[in-house]
Order: sequence, then structure tokens, then C-alpha cells
Amino acid sequence: KIHVQIRELKGVVKYGTRDEMDIRVVGCTPEYDEAMRLTLKEGRFISPSDIDDEANHCILAHETARHLFPIGEPLGETVIVDEIGFVVVGVMQPRTAMAGIGGSLSSQDFNNDIYIPITTFWRRFGDVRYIRSSGSRSGEIQELSQVTYQIDRQENVMPTADVIKATLDARHENEDFAVVVPLELIEHARSMQVMFMAFMGLIAAISLVVGGIGIMNIMLATVTERTREIGIRRAIGAKRRHIVMQFMIETLVLSIVGGVTGIVIGLLCPTAVYWAQVGLQKFAPEFAATLPETVSGITPVVRVEFILLAAGISILVGVVFGIYPAIRAARMDPIEALRHE
Repeated sequence: KIHVQIRELKGVVKYGTRDEMDIRVVGCTPEYDEAMRLTLKEGRFISPSDIDDEANHCILAHETARHLFPIGEPLGETVIVDEIGFVVVGVMQPRTAMAGIGGSLSSQDFNNDIYIPITTFWRRFGDVRYIRSSGSRSGEIQELSQVTYQIDRQENVMPTADVIKATLDARHENEDFAVVVPLELIEHARSMQVMFMAFMGLIAAISLVVGGIGIMNIMLATVTERTREIGIRRAIGAKRRHIVMQFMIETLVLSIVGGVTGIVIGLLCPTAVYWAQVGLQKFAPEFAATLPETVSGITPVVRVEFILLAAGISILVGVVFGIYPAIRAARMDPIEALRHE
């Protein structure tokens, strides 16, 4: 779904007379912000034209911008990264650090970064990385620090990883790479999904039982109030099955009306969620920015099969919880029912 090229190094940034700040310089492609769930505060992110032109443009992470520009607007200003000037074209929203998940996904802090086009990174900083240790100095050529792929569906993760590894194996005889699949994260997502479905199923089951008991109580009250009517019907020839049928039909009508009401409310949910999101963005933008993308970008989808399932469950609840009141009404003694006041 998304393919991102990334090259990173530690650097120092300064602006005017401000103190220098240790940062991480990230050379990347325009898809980086989407893959890493980054949100713009102002300006823009890297564009395809920045990649083509090898533009000296940069985007500041939240803490980097706050350190360099405690007052004033950073957009359009020039910051110096390792003696190279970059024009600020965007500033990011705060982003919580990504925790490491076992051994498959390393932790990462996004608030002290500067993002530049990867082509600019290659031209300005090159591909050679020097390493000093024990008085010696060595270097290695590193065109990319990592390549991140975001897959469209969870079931495609492992097949895609196998294809990527096979492709790299054919091109890198020394096997100087590692294909990292966040298996723990995937399993965690699966377990959370199962727990969420079980939790929602439990809530739905409790709601159905409570609703069914409510229907049964209403029908029992109706039977008590209409005892004399039942006696009259029995006296003029109505059989028990006729009484059962009468109250079962009333119960079904009651449950169907409730089910239709719930379906209508469900159909209005996408519109309600949309206007809630618009309202948050307009009246509480800071709070909206702190919400995870799974909440701020959620879009409810109404599916026909679930509407039919809801209608079926509504009818089933009416049948199950309407049987006892209907049978109780049918078993009344006609004489005693006629005497009821």
C-alpha cells in the first residue's frame, strides 16, 4: 500500500543566535508522514517536486520547532543543519514516541526530527557513513537506513515480507540487511480485535436480555390489564392458540418497532460521527490533534447484511420473550377471567 525510503543520521541544527540542538535528520519520501502517522500543524510535508528538484526544504518536528522558534513563525525561515541551510516549509504536530515491540520493532521518538527530501539528503550528506572506534576510523556506503512498507491487509503482511526478502537475497550476496516484520504488533492487534469483539458481543448480549425482559414485563402487564377481554374472547369461542397468536403478534410488533428504530439510528451514525469530527476540529482543535488516527479518522460503514442480522435478532428476541406472557394469557380460566375487575 505504501512504500517509504528512509535515510537517517544524527546532526546539529541552529537558527540565528539560538543554542544548537541535537536532532535526527531524516531523509524520506512524501509518504513518510502517512506511514508514521504524523500530522501537520502548519505548512506542508515533502512533495514529489521537492524530491525531483532536490530542494533544500525541511519540515520541523514539534520539539525542534519549539526550541528554535519559541516566538515567531518558522515557515519561510532558514535553519542550519550541519552547516547547510534549509528553508522551513512545514511544522508537525506533537507525536508520542513509538515504543519498541519485543525484538521486531525498535522504539522511536519523532519530536526531535528534521525531515528533508531523500534526494537532497543523498546530495548534501552523501552515502558514506564514518565510524570512529578505538582510535581508528572506518566508513561504509549506506544509501538507505531502512525501507518501510505499509500493507493494505493484515493477511498480506507475511507473503509480502517473503517476496521482499527473496528480492533482496538476489541482489545482496553478503546479506547486509534485515527484513523486520512486527509480528508481536500484529499478534497484539489480533488479540485486541478479538477482545474488542468479545466485549462488544457481551454488551450486545446483555442489552438484548435487558430489552427482552422489558418486552416480557410490558406484555405481562398488558395480559393483567386485559384479563376480562381474554375471558370474553374465550367465552365466545376463541381457543388457546388464538390467544397465544394474538399476544405473540403484539409482541412481534413491539420488537419490530424497536428494531426499526435502532436501524434508523444506526443509519444516522455516519452522519453524526462526521459532524462530531467537524465540530471537534472547529471548536477543540488541540484536543482533536491529540486523538489517535483510529478515532479521529474513523468512518462508520453501514452494511446491508448487518441490517438484516439486526432485524432478525430483533424478531427473535420478541418471539423468545413473548412466549411466556402469551402462554400465561392462554391458560387463564375463562370464568375467573370474566370475574376480573
